[in-house]
Amino acid sequence: MTGRQIHKRFEHGDPVQATTPIVHLGDPGFGSGQSIIGTLEIAVQGPVQPDESVIAAAVPDAAKCIGLLDGQLAATPYLAGSAMSLADLFVLPAINYLAMVPEGGPLLESAGAVTDWAARMQGRDSAQIALAA
Repeated sequence: MTGRQIHKRFEHGDPVQATTPIVHLGDPGFGSGQSIIGTLEIAVQGPVQPDESVIAAAVPDAAKCIGLLDGQLAATPYLAGSAMSLADLFVLPAINYLAMVPEGGPLLESAGAVTDWAARMQGRDSAQIALAA
């Protein structure tokens, strides 16, 4: 899997036909009982060219969310504190996907705490097994 064709969303009742590959980082409603992580959807109609206007509109929200993660990870070794939690296990795949799209590099370059955390998480034996699958 490369570029923007990372994750395929399937229409209900038709598990064979992919309609929109996406990168999804939760929900930007932090403070309203929702996720601290934002949403970056990469809009693609099947294997056709991505909708650059949708991508460009999503990047500022993704940058804000990466900034929130970076701030948290600068203060604590893991997202929920001093020990790894389900939050880390949920967010790691989204960060891995984000790193695969062109917009992800610049977003992650300025987030040293996020990239350090991702490297630590990816170095775990369990992550190596999951990433190899």
